[in-house]
Amino acid sequence: MAVSRIEKLFPGVPDNPYVQQLARGFGRLQFMPELERQYLDFIGLAAVRQRRIAIVLALLVWHLFVALDAQRIGALENFQQYPQDLQCLLGLRWGVAGVLYLGGLLVLFRRMQKFILPVTPWLILLCGVATGVINMLYTRAGFSASYDGVILLTIAVFFPLGMTLYSSLWAGLGIVFVSLLIGNWLLHGEALGQFNLSMFYCFLAVIVSASGAYLREYSQREQFLTRHLLHWMAERDGLTGLYNRRSFDQRLPQLLSQARRARAGVALLLVDVDHFKPFNDHYGHQAGDQALQQVARLLQGFARRPLDMAVRLGGEEFALVLYGESAEGPQQVAEQVRLAIEQLGITHSASPSGSVLTASLGLALSGPAESLDHLYHQADQALYRAKHAGRNRVEHG
Repeated sequence: MAVSRIEKLFPGVPDNPYVQQLARGFGRLQFMPELERQYLDFIGLAAVRQRRIAIVLALLVWHLFVALDAQRIGALENFQQYPQDLQCLLGLRWGVAGVLYLGGLLVLFRRMQKFILPVTPWLILLCGVATGVINMLYTRAGFSASYDGVILLTIAVFFPLGMTLYSSLWAGLGIVFVSLLIGNWLLHGEALGQFNLSMFYCFLAVIVSASGAYLREYSQREQFLTRHLLHWMAERDGLTGLYNRRSFDQRLPQLLSQARRARAGVALLLVDVDHFKPFNDHYGHQAGDQALQQVARLLQGFARRPLDMAVRLGGEEFALVLYGESAEGPQQVAEQVRLAIEQLGITHSASPSGSVLTASLGLALSGPAESLDHLYHQADQALYRAKHAGRNRVEHG
């Protein structure tokens, strides 16, 4: 059912990780490892603003609690006159405030933002447990106390702060069970009964909030896959799944600029399938498409590094961009590509130059101030010489 639905929504899309994940489904809110890393990075970056707002609100609310502490406890001459429970209460209140300020620093400084995502559930857990313990200490000191703040914090765990459902769930349940352990140690009698009832409501709040968070994250993950699939389709060739000409024209100048800064080389290899029109005429367009797909898969196997590109420029013409290559390496790769296409063994009885499908290749290396037009012109001239020298060969620009 899932596969047919995806095929209806995206007919003819070459196989890729986003289509695979949509077809498999993600009822457990878990993608394949590579996509899961992409998704976590995506929601982490998307929630930076929300975390900044959340940490500011947390500090404001916490300082409001500090003001209420001063009003409830009253002003004694010095800290030593406070009962031990109140001393612990105030120390805990200001200690958590310090931790929140540290979290604020992590959010504000861009270089440290990568640490805030794994720290966020721990900050919420700390605030939730600390709120419960402070109210327990108020109760032991003879003050009235309410645990509504703990319930609110367990709900806040499920706000869109860049955490997955599982991170939010363990933080919410952690607040409940850690608070229960501490409460059953500090409280007794009627106060303990009221506390346990509040924790029961707190547990229910976690379950209800988690149900809503599941639906929200499922929808968010589906939107993530669909959005990235549409982006993937916009920069890929519909038949082969390789990068298209538009992506090539956009990315190659960026690679050349980066190579100049890094003092690295860029190799451009143009690949033209020999006598492809006679192949199409003789075997039909379906066989021609299948042959191009085989060549495309072969070229993709040579684009092994993150900045390498395998491109279908149009028709039977392809390109292979290799980043960081020395003068000798690309020549060897080009010969390997030529030989590998020949060894595919695709029968081509209509070819005037051989019995199997072959390709001619033109190679060019970037100079210190190379432009896209100049690099492409060099490779194109080399390809022209290869085709006019008998085909199924490599020429260097």
